[in-house]
Amino acid sequence: MASFAPKKPACQGCPAYTYGCGFVPAEGPRNAPVALVGQGPGEQEAHFSRPFVSNAPSGSMLDRWLHKARHSRTQVLVANVVQCWLPQGYKNGRAYGNRAPTQAEVEYCWNAHVGPLMHSIDAEYVVPIGAPSARWFLGLGDGGIEKYNGTLTKLDLKEYTHVKRTDNETDGTNGLSGNTTRTLEGRTPSTGTSVLSNADRTTSTGAHGTRDKQRPRESGQYTGEAAPELQSIELSEMYEDDSHGSDEVSLLQRSAASLKPKWIMPLMHPSAVMRGRWEMGPVQEAYMKRVLEYAFTDAEPVLQDPTVPPPWTKLYPTLADIEDFADEVQGLGAYSLDIESAGDHIICVGMTAVNLDTGAIGTTVCLRFRSRGGGLYWHRWADHLRACELLQELLLLPVPKIFQNGITFDVPELKAIGFDIVGPYIDTMHLAHVAYCEMPKSLQFLGTLYLGAPVWKTLVDDEELEGKG
Repeated sequence: MASFAPKKPACQGCPAYTYGCGFVPAEGPRNAPVALVGQGPGEQEAHFSRPFVSNAPSGSMLDRWLHKARHSRTQVLVANVVQCWLPQGYKNGRAYGNRAPTQAEVEYCWNAHVGPLMHSIDAEYVVPIGAPSARWFLGLGDGGIEKYNGTLTKLDLKEYTHVKRTDNETDGTNGLSGNTTRTLEGRTPSTGTSVLSNADRTTSTGAHGTRDKQRPRESGQYTGEAAPELQSIELSEMYEDDSHGSDEVSLLQRSAASLKPKWIMPLMHPSAVMRGRWEMGPVQEAYMKRVLEYAFTDAEPVLQDPTVPPPWTKLYPTLADIEDFADEVQGLGAYSLDIESAGDHIICVGMTAVNLDTGAIGTTVCLRFRSRGGGLYWHRWADHLRACELLQELLLLPVPKIFQNGITFDVPELKAIGFDIVGPYIDTMHLAHVAYCEMPKSLQFLGTLYLGAPVWKTLVDDEELEGKG
């Protein structure tokens, strides 16, 4: 049997004390601004008593990611959520394979080793490497690393909670999905109100707007109720994994107020890349470079709060606002659009004016057709027809129109329900496919990779997302 470093006295009483092999402490300067934290050591790491040892495949790839970001492992802290190798089993007296740690094993190691370490270091950024580590740090269920790969989550103080609506409230997002509808007629959707999420909530508009407690009454618009209050919940509530028990919470959640780290950014494990996800290697390099740039330049990441519309956003525009928006589009020269639908009905169309030459962003409007209860948004039928006419006029403007999966879905669906639309079209999903055909094409992936966008759909109930793209 291979020789391993003996365990520390504090390991006595751990569920893995007699099963796990060796002891692998954290490595690197305690004043490093970044801590890279894997799931646990493998056989070679346990043999050399070093995390992500460079002559092992995963350690070699991690070194390459750091090198591509113009840094080395001597500048970062490297650790694991458990300190010993947990083999898959023993055969003929020899350990083999790797298994994930249990909740009890992680908790013991956190209390004995990792927790005190996290309280003593200066790192403001923690990079969980691999799905198990991300799960322990953020309270994610199994398989959550794909969605959270490369996304920054702020953990300090109240920012450590996300926002969720109660059963009687609408959600606070203003993003629009890629679905369309088949008709604009006045029937009430049979799908009910659970799928009418984005059509009904008023929020603060930022520096250039005010908080409206009710919808405007211009042009005979339907008048809604006051905006609901937002309820804060813990991340572990949102991603509770029934297979691991409902009492499971993330490790940092238990002592976030007293820890120095402020940001978490998970990465895929190098072994996952080597097991067949080779196309994701350059993506991990890009994410590693991003977090190291933040950490070593003291630049604070700026994340758009999905519950707060950006400046110049009109969530409940009047018909006159839509007419002004059409004029602005012609001045800037392009606009993006996305359609929110429920069943066979258009709920709203979100549009943002943009100048493709300068990158200037203009007004964002949400042209609405349905209200929270499923009926027509516009109180008068004439106003509803005028809203349809304005949408048609916008679709006929000879300016570029930017979609995500619009060429194969939005455009054909709009034509199927009677709208005419002219190009040129710009489809971010198709562009991504042409540039990197092997890469994921979802809006979440592209938004995270190119814009550093957070996982915005975590702020919505699962019921609220049923039937949505």
